[in-house]
Amino acid sequence: MLENTLQEAQGRLSWRPDPANPLTVWACWLDAPAHYWLTWGDGTPEQHLPSWSDPVKHTYAAPGTYTITATAQTGHTQIQQVQVNDPSPITITGFDLTARVTLDSSASQSVRLKISWPDWDSEIVHLEPGEHTEAPTLPGLRQVTTLDTDTGQTLARRVTITDPQDIYGTFDLTRDGRTVSVRRTGPDNHDGQTWQVRWGDETTSTPWQRPSPLPEGAATSHTYERAGQYWIEVSGQYLGTVYTRARQVVIR
Repeated sequence: MLENTLQEAQGRLSWRPDPANPLTVWACWLDAPAHYWLTWGDGTPEQHLPSWSDPVKHTYAAPGTYTITATAQTGHTQIQQVQVNDPSPITITGFDLTARVTLDSSASQSVRLKISWPDWDSEIVHLEPGEHTEAPTLPGLRQVTTLDTDTGQTLARRVTITDPQDIYGTFDLTRDGRTVSVRRTGPDNHDGQTWQVRWGDETTSTPWQRPSPLPEGAATSHTYERAGQYWIEVSGQYLGTVYTRARQVVIR
């Protein structure tokens, strides 16, 4: 749902900033089935849109304050001023088992950041332009958040962390309420290789949970009794070697 809504009985203009790009704004007109005209306030041509369409996005060429105007086919008009800023000189990227935070070499000055890593303690680092810092991270889609301790500005990114030894494939995880299902993807099993899932709540269940077998090409499911944060671990054993993948879930 869009934020920052101006609401009247005749319809409303709804907009929000794009979390991935501070120069980008999403907007739409919410009203009974009708058409409206949308202008972004930067001289680009207006857009003629149906009010039941999905929100549309617009990227401004430069930071500044702009006026978004929406005019319904009835003539009713709403306007909203929006402030867009320069893109952050900080980039967050994912690599093999590593997340990295970099200060662009074109940055005008150094920064002091508090970084919240997904699988590591938070830390405060000082970066000069062109420098980076990194931390070990488990495979999967993981979030890294930075806080500029001088300006108070935050930046959060979800990045894909890969595994250089991903020769046994990965696993998909789906949720339905407190029930989580796991399916392994990737190459077929080697002869004699077995896979199992530990759900992370073994010590909070009565009786304690045993690992669940994970058959080839099929899913196995588990329902958590209590809310909390759990690590799901998928492990396979072949000729004495154990291969393990883990992912965290939050159960509410």
